[in-house]
Amino acid sequence: MGRWWRWINQRKRKKIEKDFKPLIEWWKKLLGPKVENIIVSQRLVESPCIDKGTEHGYSASMERIQKAQAFNNNDKITAQFLYARKTMEISPNHPASKTLKEQLGSSDKVSEDVEDTAMLLF
Repeated sequence: MGRWWRWINQRKRKKIEKDFKPLIEWWKKLLGPKVENIIVSQRLVESPCIDKGTEHGYSASMERIQKAQAFNNNDKITAQFLYARKTMEISPNHPASKTLKEQLGSSDKVSEDVEDTAMLLF
């Protein structure tokens, strides 16, 4: 029963990822260099999305410590290394994610409200 159940879950996951692909591609274009990757989460239940650090990047705590250090914040070269690019996970079951996907798919032109909602979730 274990393999069969895993196979069913894998088929469901692939279908969900296929359904959310247009939203993910649009969101990546909107966020640009702020995010490294956007994926469909398998672990989120109550939150619409979460930003997580990359494996070798700074954690959120380390970024906060670095920002608090006394150095020249106007130095762009140093500042770009302090802000790690994040991987964003979106929950396919959350109403906010579902609504955002529906609003994006229902019209050819994306309204400003949809973009504002996407930025707010980020």
